[in-house]
Amino acid sequence: MNFFKTFLACLMAIIIGSIVSAIFSLIVFVGIISSFSGEEEPIQVKANSILTINLGTPAVEVESGSFWDNIDMTTMQVKPSLTVNQIISSIKIAAKDPMIDGIYIKTSMTPQMSTDAIYQIRTELTKFKESQKFIVAYGDVYTQGQYWIASVADKVMAYPKAYFSWSGMAVDVMFFKETLDKFGVKAEIFRYGKYKSAIEPYMLNAMSKENKQQMTEMTQSMWGQVVRDVAKSRGITETQLKKIASDMMIEDMQDAVELNMVDSLITRTQLQEYLCGITQTKKPRLVDPKSYLNSYVSGEAIAKERIAVLYADGAIVDVADGNEAQIVGNKLRAEIKKIADNDAIKAVVLRVNSPGGSVLASDIILEELKSLKKKKPIVVSMGNYAASGGYYISAFADKIIASPMTLTGSIGVFGISFNVEKGAKQILGVSVDGVQTNENASVGGMFRELTPMQRQFIQRGVDSTYVDFVGLVAQGRGMAFDDVEKIAGGRVWTGEQALELKLVDKLGTMQDAIAEAAILADLKDYRVVQLPKKEEMSFLTMLTEAPQVAIDKMFPLSNEIRKIKTVERLYKRKGVQASLPYAIETNLN
Repeated sequence: MNFFKTFLACLMAIIIGSIVSAIFSLIVFVGIISSFSGEEEPIQVKANSILTINLGTPAVEVESGSFWDNIDMTTMQVKPSLTVNQIISSIKIAAKDPMIDGIYIKTSMTPQMSTDAIYQIRTELTKFKESQKFIVAYGDVYTQGQYWIASVADKVMAYPKAYFSWSGMAVDVMFFKETLDKFGVKAEIFRYGKYKSAIEPYMLNAMSKENKQQMTEMTQSMWGQVVRDVAKSRGITETQLKKIASDMMIEDMQDAVELNMVDSLITRTQLQEYLCGITQTKKPRLVDPKSYLNSYVSGEAIAKERIAVLYADGAIVDVADGNEAQIVGNKLRAEIKKIADNDAIKAVVLRVNSPGGSVLASDIILEELKSLKKKKPIVVSMGNYAASGGYYISAFADKIIASPMTLTGSIGVFGISFNVEKGAKQILGVSVDGVQTNENASVGGMFRELTPMQRQFIQRGVDSTYVDFVGLVAQGRGMAFDDVEKIAGGRVWTGEQALELKLVDKLGTMQDAIAEAAILADLKDYRVVQLPKKEEMSFLTMLTEAPQVAIDKMFPLSNEIRKIKTVERLYKRKGVQASLPYAIETNLN
């Protein structure tokens, strides 16, 4: 009886899931058709217009090429994703455009920007102020990240009952050791470097002393940058800003006004009236970055010489093993070779936004970059992450430019395998037996515990890889091996710290990196091309992915489950890894 109940329950779940997926696919298909039924004409930007930066609009580093990423699930229409570079370009153009009177920063309940994106946009907004045009900010919500960018405005306004956060930075890390113990799974750990904490969640129940030290200094460095920027923009001392956070001095928006964090509290209707007043219009003429760029026609001739911005975005892997952004070693190597053979490209900006990954794939990429460097200057622009394998591929660039918020370094390696023999036997009643031609033929198998000889063999490989890693950084950066070793050990640094340690050359944005590349290549007239070119999803792939998209959109994974899934990905990836400890998430946003 129980069997039939279970069978019927599973059958019903499959039927319901199929129906839901089918309905979802039909709705999306109808929405897609309707969205393509009439393409929008480029807008005409009128005089006294206001460029609107909506901090709730998803801004990606690189367009994925996935059709589903461009679907607005609320309207079922195709809305191409907005990139950080497009926002920055729109601000740069608006500064000189007589049709644009100023910029309106709109905060949102659903912040969608990384710390690096906020830093880059804020930097460009600071430059925009030189145009003497206005910048105003308004919203119902000010997270710390949103306030960091909004504080650059001439006037910061908020809804009277808005939410305002200013409490300092915090980072939490999940640990899985007890979970593994409950399931009878033993993690076999190999690492070099006491700060290489990638494997700590699988061997400890709390941060090690070394990891807590580096995380403390890292967050203090990042928060210090935010405080300095806000202090400069708002005319509040850094000491006072820290006190406001520590003493939780903002209980309501009136407190924010009295403490000079916000200028005034107004309703949406009053905001409209304010915008009309400063632009002398009857109705605010708001234009978003995407529409603005589509309407903009440059009068400049297209330069023949080019600077290529090559994106290295995601975990570094030998073979693609998931839907998230990834850097496949041989795939990026082939792209680098194409650039080397393209005579029109005179310089390269390697945009690295990666926590690292496979040492093998990292090395394949680096070797091709070394060959490219013999022909053309390379400038690395570091994004949110350029750590471990991400730093590995950056080390030989002519110049490295990071943001103060970049997480980099993590010069260290590790290896990990999971033994499930105990759990399989005790929980599932599964036993495994077999034969082998040689004593160590089954090394690394899930159902066999490593022998002392095997552990020593693997540890020697990890140790050797670490020494090679330190050596190549020393060679690439022109430093002594011992000097690199002192700041290695797997330790993570912010861009600000890395500058002091000579791991990077300057602090700045990707625009600064492009300017540096032009100087190195002695270019006066050039255009920027972005590579690799976006791969369009085939219609068959689009339909195949529809059911999974339905599940993901309707039942999004919580952050906790996403972190747990990293265990699965970690197990799948073979060989020695040069990767960040974990996805470091702060409460800044």
